Amino acid sequence: MQYPRLLFDNTEPWLTEAQMHKQGVTLLFIEVENLGIYRNDEDKFKADFKYEDEIYKGFSITDPEYKNRERTFTKAMILITLPEAPYKRYGHELYYKFVAAVYPLESAEKSYDIDFYKI
Repeated sequence: MQYPRLLFDNTEPWLTEAQMHKQGVTLLFIEVENLGIYRNDEDKFKADFKYEDEIYKGFSITDPEYKNRERTFTKAMILITLPEAPYKRYGHELYYKFVAAVYPLESAEKSYDIDFYKI
């Protein structure tokens, strides 16, 4: 399987309606680096991370274990999801990307030339 270079075609935490209609999938399970979960100025928890040499900022967290806690992880597997309906904000209807699950990676080992992780 080939992993995408960008998450749902851009680095923004949202998609426009035109971008949303071009998507063939609504879930991505990926490995990220430098995952930071923090409370923003609007008192909402967000995630920033690095994936494929791109920096992603301001993704909403819906994982119940991490959506209300500030944390950082060097490496993690995360599940990114797309919503069914847009959210209207600042006069625009946007489809926000969510971090639905976070799996911190404690270690990585090789077995039969395949990477696997202890979660």
